[in-house]
This record gives sequence, structure tokens and C-alpha cells, in this order.
Amino acid sequence: MKTVFGIGQLTKPLKNAILAVGVFDGVHIGHQKLINYIVKTARKNNGQAVVLTFAPHPVHVLNPAKFLPLIVPLNRRLNLMQALGVDVTVVAKFTKSFARMSPQTFIKRYIAHGIAPREVVVGDDFKFGAGRQGTLDFFKEQGDKYGFKVTPISCLKGTKNKIGSTMIRNYISEGKLKEAAKYLGRTFAIEGKVKKGFKRGTKLGFPTANIYPENMLLPPDGAYAVRVYVDNKMYQGMANVGFCPSFKRRKPVKSVEVNIFKFSTNIYNKNIKVEFVKFLRAEKKFSSVDDLVKQLTRDKSKVLTA
Repeated sequence: MKTVFGIGQLTKPLKNAILAVGVFDGVHIGHQKLINYIVKTARKNNGQAVVLTFAPHPVHVLNPAKFLPLIVPLNRRLNLMQALGVDVTVVAKFTKSFARMSPQTFIKRYIAHGIAPREVVVGDDFKFGAGRQGTLDFFKEQGDKYGFKVTPISCLKGTKNKIGSTMIRNYISEGKLKEAAKYLGRTFAIEGKVKKGFKRGTKLGFPTANIYPENMLLPPDGAYAVRVYVDNKMYQGMANVGFCPSFKRRKPVKSVEVNIFKFSTNIYNKNIKVEFVKFLRAEKKFSSVDDLVKQLTRDKSKVLTA
């Protein structure tokens, strides 16, 4: 997949582009429905499946005081799109001036003249431009003017509401991993760079790869059965999310500490992916190191026999 940062960096015209537009935070099954459509349609028409997405997330620009952790960071979003068969992703920088752009200007500059698609695919609740004034009817009118078709795709629905990033983010924050996985279409995972810790796990016989999340969406504090991917190879493991209350720190720092089973390679400063498979127990403060080791032993046994 080719990734282009900025509409102005598209130096060559795209061939029979079938375009999907959206933030696509999570690339959940609702997003996958749109992406699968553009990939299938592009293949039928000997064209290219193209995604126009935005970074940073609009909320981070328009309401920076609001804490909104992403379900997946941009790099993982791009990887997921590539895995679905997207040919080209254009990442437009979302700024306050971009947010003030009129629907007419957005269509002319980014869609008609920038990508020049054969067809544009959006969710049936899609709105765009300053104040979200652009409607589907207006988009279709402009499509007739500039020579592209606009196809709305109906939103998938869960038990009650439409499947969306907010719903999935809430499931993850509440520890409802099965529900999150159902609507993500995969097990919830985080990615991060392994940093040096205090080597306490090594002394206890449970060495850990430590990730210190910043603005990262995480499940509730506690111990989890996990799958860990290092250089695309999968390992079983267990992880603790939280502040490690059994050890005193001047300034407690939240971390994800991952014990990778049958693994001894030095992976400091390497990116790993951690899939949260199952909640084991809440984080707790142990009165002694022996009690902690006994609990970690029980946790590992539970993971291996699950």
C-alpha cells in the first residue's frame, strides 16, 4: 500500500479510484464494511482502492482538553488498511483552518481535484465541512457536477446502537474485551516500544517487557492473559496494567508490564504488539515478595491451561 501524507503530495493521477473517506479510528467492522466495498469495486473496475483519512483526530484539534485515547494509532490504522487490500491511503493533516473549510472547498480541493475518484463511499451518517454543514445530498449534487458517484453505506448496528468507535472505546475502558473484539473484528491490542524498567521482574523469575503508555487506550488495571508479537512472531504471555502498587515509587507511573513465556531475547527499544486475550484478576498490593511470586505462578498456570 502506498501512503501519501498531504493531498498536495499526490503527484500522479490515480486510476479509477474508488474512495472511502473518514477518520476510521479502530478500523472496526463498520469501517471494514466500507473498505471491503471499495476494494471489491476497485478490483472489478481495474482501479485503485483509496482511503482519505485524517490525523490528528479532529477531537484532539477542536477540543484538546477532552481526553480521547485512540483505539489504534495512525501507524496501526495504516497497517490494518493495508491488510484489508487498500492500494493508496492519503493522510490529510487536520487543523483548525482545515475544520473551517466549507463543504464546497473540501470537495473541490480534496476530492474532485485532489483524488479525482470514480466513486466515493461514506457512511450513511456522513457530514463534513465547517460546522458539519455538508450533507449527503449536497455531496451527491457535487458528485454530479464533478463526475463522480457518491455511495452511502448503511451503518452496522449492534444490539441497540450503531457500531462506532465511541461504543468500542467504552467497552475496552470497561474491560468488556469480548464485546470489543466482536465489533473490532479482532482481539483488542496495543503497540508500543519496550523501555527499561527496574528489573524487578527478572529478580522474581518473571522478566517483563515494559511499555509506558501515553494517551493510549487501555483496559482496566489488572492482570491479563496476552498474546505478544515480536518481529511478527507470536508468543503467549501475561501482562499487568497499572501502577505496580507492591513496590514503592516516588512518583507512580502507569505501565504495561509483559511477561513473555519461553522468551529471553533483548528487545529494548523494539516495538511489540500486545493482544489482550482474557482478564485474570484485578491489580492488588501484596504484603510480601513471596506472596507476589505465588500469585504470578498461579496467573501463569491459569494462562497455560486456559
